Amino acid sequence: MKKLLVLCVSLLILALPGPTLAEEFLGVPIMPGGRVVASTRSMDKRVYAVSHEQVLAYYQEVLKDAQDLKLRDRKTQVTIEDNGRLSWHRISISKDSSKESDVTITKDSWTWILGTLTLRFMGVFVVLMILYLGMNLEMSLIARWVRRKPG
Repeated sequence: MKKLLVLCVSLLILALPGPTLAEEFLGVPIMPGGRVVASTRSMDKRVYAVSHEQVLAYYQEVLKDAQDLKLRDRKTQVTIEDNGRLSWHRISISKDSSKESDVTITKDSWTWILGTLTLRFMGVFVVLMILYLGMNLEMSLIARWVRRKPG
């Protein structure tokens, strides 16, 4: 009886679905069949011998339940960006004329976060400075006009 139980449990473990064995990077399942080009703690780059439409369809299916994602379709690549709490920041899928597709998954980095905040901070002050200079110019013109007016 004990051997039968061990055999049934072993068969059950072997019969579990394949996605449990899927490779992941930063919580994103990696499409099988790719060749690793570069891999670090913050970036994983792979090349696939399929079109970028097939790779994009795979990642759209895998990430269909995720929230706060933004898909950007550019000339040279399609990017899926996370604007939420996930540990990855971007999945970039290249659009080459060849049959191969490069997929790069990058981690959220403090450099990117602080750079974005710095640009926004400086942008606010540039807009305020332009408004201030415009108001000063207008006030000086109005002051000259009021001084010249007789009476």
